[in-house]
Amino acid sequence: MTGSTGAPVLGGRQPMHVRELQWIEPVTAMRALAHRPHLTFLDSAARHELLGRYSYLTCDPFSSYMVADGQASCNREAIEGDPWRVLRSLLAKYPQEHRPDLPPFQGGAAGFLAYDLNRTLERLPAPAIPGQRLPQSILHFYDVVVSFDHRDGRCWIVSTGWPEQDPSCRRERTHRRADEFAAMLVSPKPPPNASVGAPGAWHSNFSRDCGGTARHRFDPGWR
Repeated sequence: MTGSTGAPVLGGRQPMHVRELQWIEPVTAMRALAHRPHLTFLDSAARHELLGRYSYLTCDPFSSYMVADGQASCNREAIEGDPWRVLRSLLAKYPQEHRPDLPPFQGGAAGFLAYDLNRTLERLPAPAIPGQRLPQSILHFYDVVVSFDHRDGRCWIVSTGWPEQDPSCRRERTHRRADEFAAMLVSPKPPPNASVGAPGAWHSNFSRDCGGTARHRFDPGWR
C-alpha cells in the first residue's frame, strides 16, 4: 500500500485524508469488511466509461437518519418537522470537500428513499394493499469510503473526519479512520458464522425406502 496524498484546501476548508492502495478487487474488499455494521457496497459489474467505471464500499456510519410513517429520526431520536427539512439541516452540518481527481462519491449519506416517501410530499389515500411496514427512508452517514476506478485499476481510502467539528480533532480522525480501514483490508477477519451457508457435499436425509415413499407421495406419476 502507498502513503497518503496531499490536497490543497478547497474553499478554506480542511482537506480530507486520501490514501491510495494497491489494487484490490471490490468483492474481496467487501468480504474483508463484511463483519462491520451497516455495510454498503455499490458495485459496478460493467466496465463502461460512463455507466460502470466506479465502485464504492463503506461501513461504520457515524449517524443514521430514518423516516417511518412520516416521522423523521436521527440515531433513533425523533425530530419534529418536515423530514426533508430535517435531512437538509443534518447534511448542512457536514459540508464536504470534493476532489475532482477522485471517484465522485467521497463520503456522505447513502441508503434508500422508498416510493412511499412520496406521502411526505403530497396528500394521498392509504394504499389498498398494506405494505411490509418498512421505513420510508434510511440514510447512513459515512465518514470513510473505499472507492475503486475500474478503468484505471486504482483504489483509495477517502476519510473525511466527520462528525468531528474541531479542526484538529477532525484531522486526527481522518488519519485514524484511514488506518483502521487499511488494517481491515490487509488482515480481514472471518465473518461470523462463517460455516453457515458454506458450500459442501450434499447429503440425503432420507433412507432409500423413505426417499422412494416421499417421491411417490409428491409425484403420483412416479414409478
